[in-house]
Amino acid sequence: MLCVAAKEIEAGLVGFLLKTRVAAPGRGKSGNYRTIVGHRQADRLIFVHGFAKNKIDSIKKNEKAALRKLCDVYMGADDKKLAEMIKKNTIRKIECNEPDTGERT
Repeated sequence: MLCVAAKEIEAGLVGFLLKTRVAAPGRGKSGNYRTIVGHRQADRLIFVHGFAKNKIDSIKKNEKAALRKLCDVYMGADDKKLAEMIKKNTIRKIECNEPDTGERT
């Protein structure tokens, strides 16, 4: 699910802190999950927060500011620092090696 969202962002959105919809398996996106993503086109995409739409309507202004600060840390980290964070399970690397079926839900 996250790989599909990452491909959609990489294909067309340019930005830094984005909110995107993520579909649950076998369901559409509209009522499922939302993710907050730090993104730099063709360089780095980091999911920093996720929530079920039926649990939280939207993030608050202070939460958005905190997530932006967190993104600053991740986006400013070099490859060595990111590797350390992955090793310590501070962050998780997601490999998207599945073929792109072009399928959209």
